[in-house]
Amino acid sequence: MDFMANPGFCPNCFVEGVGEYCGYCGYNALSQADSHQLLPPGVVLKGRYLVGRTLGAGGFGITYLVKDITTRKLCAVKEYLPTVLAVRDATSGNIRPSSTDNEDTFRHGLSMFHREAQMLRKFAGNPSIVQVYDDFEANGTAYFVMEYLDGVTLKTLMRSMGGRLPVDLAVEVLQNMTTILAEVHKQGMLHRDISPDNIFVTKSGDTKLIDFGATRFYVGERSQSLSVILKPGFAPPEQYSSRGKQGPWTDLYALCATFYNTCTGTNVPDAPDRLAGETIAPLSMVVPGVPPQLAAAIERGLSLDWRMRQQGMEELYQSIHAGPAGQSLPVQPQQSHISEQISIHGAPFIQIIRGGQPQDKWLIPKNIKVSIGRSPQQCNIVADMPNVSRLHCTVLYDEKSGFFHLSDCSTNGTWTGGGRLGNGQTVALSPGDTFYISSPENTMMVGLE
Repeated sequence: MDFMANPGFCPNCFVEGVGEYCGYCGYNALSQADSHQLLPPGVVLKGRYLVGRTLGAGGFGITYLVKDITTRKLCAVKEYLPTVLAVRDATSGNIRPSSTDNEDTFRHGLSMFHREAQMLRKFAGNPSIVQVYDDFEANGTAYFVMEYLDGVTLKTLMRSMGGRLPVDLAVEVLQNMTTILAEVHKQGMLHRDISPDNIFVTKSGDTKLIDFGATRFYVGERSQSLSVILKPGFAPPEQYSSRGKQGPWTDLYALCATFYNTCTGTNVPDAPDRLAGETIAPLSMVVPGVPPQLAAAIERGLSLDWRMRQQGMEELYQSIHAGPAGQSLPVQPQQSHISEQISIHGAPFIQIIRGGQPQDKWLIPKNIKVSIGRSPQQCNIVADMPNVSRLHCTVLYDEKSGFFHLSDCSTNGTWTGGGRLGNGQTVALSPGDTFYISSPENTMMVGLE
């Protein structure tokens, strides 16, 4: 692993000659010394990709913002690190299986990670599917280099709009995804994981399909954990059985479940529960004003028997519009109007509030615990304030739930609108909520920018 001895650049915008605070973009770099699972800013991968800040982390990998030294372009790099199977060595930075029992699954998962990259590279030039430029092995694991997308997932967008989208915007996303998935199916591929988590909306309002998840499916199947590989409320019945017949109708069910979730704010009941008799609230009752042919098309697409659904995206498109048989899908997704009606926010932050005025701000990684306190050795955010403990509290932004999880570790207390937290107690904060450590003078706000 190659390191820059003194990075001296902003991990967010890569402007050189800055310290912890970047006066150009306002980014406050966090020390990641206590998070050895992460690559620190300044690492150079393949002699070409300069690692900046962490964009996100999940159970199967970590994604970093990088700058391609050759092209000077910002990209995202995904690192294969399945936490159920492997760990990063704190000294060398290399990834290794956590036990000999996991080695075979880890190695096969590595090959599936490469396969996922190759699958995505088949769509080079398709503006509606995240672009993959490169894949390689280093540090005992594998990486692939993708286009950097500036925006949010559909799930995050829904939260920012009160939990659901207006029907016209939900229909726009649905129509665009039918076009995108039709192209995927023409390549003989299935996505198998359509949900609001895997549809990305850029700041320009374009929708993109992300994360085919081939690696996650393989590891989940090998560990025999359906909870790892299936999303309740989006996976159809055939995905719960090794004998289930999967095809374009499998993605179609998940897409219809996504539409239902997007415009109602509630999930379709999980497939096993539906098979046991639980019913779906009719779309037209939950969201009055939905065109009857649209409601009927979605309800058909959610049939438990795959043979009763539309058999492909073209047929779904026709049934949405009550069009004639043989009606063709648009060649490209329609031009988006989302950006005209919404403001997209995505990066989580913590900001000090003094005298009612915002002061220093720290952008923080998603899905990674950040510590706050007086000790530079223990904390990501150093709060040199009266009566603050060496390690006072931690904050984690959970991208899936949209909440900030605040935990107290202090002597003098961490306070929210609901009062003082008990030592070790965790509460969920919404974007815009405030808390203070030790005294109201040390007030902080969490939010998304």
